[in-house]
Amino acid sequence: MLRIVYRFIAVVARMAPIVVPRLLANAGCALFGLVLFTSQSRSGENICRPAIVVESAKFGPVLAKQRVWNGVLSVNAGRCAGASGLFELGFVREKENAPDLQFVEPFTWTAGTMQVSVKFWEDEFVAAYWIHQIAPCACRE
Repeated sequence: MLRIVYRFIAVVARMAPIVVPRLLANAGCALFGLVLFTSQSRSGENICRPAIVVESAKFGPVLAKQRVWNGVLSVNAGRCAGASGLFELGFVREKENAPDLQFVEPFTWTAGTMQVSVKFWEDEFVAAYWIHQIAPCACRE
């Protein structure tokens, strides 16, 4: 039994350079998030986000070995005091001779209907897309 305990301690000691920095980094991120949340809630300012929906999405024709993915978005920003803001679309790109790639593209929203576009090579395909993140905006009073 004592031998098992010693082996466990030896394994933990070998992993300490890997595990301890990760634990400290996770604790730091949690503390930062707590401070950020606390500072926003104490400021007295209401935080809102516009409602963004992808109405349609399609690829354009191939031109110069590239094609453009076009998305038509509907933005309801009735709760926001501003007329524009930031948001991100997430994509999963499939390619004939490469592994799938997940990435995020930043955009600026404007109220109403708007169009966004992303260029791809002719052998690439969008397997999935989603609204990744919407930056908060100040609420209307």
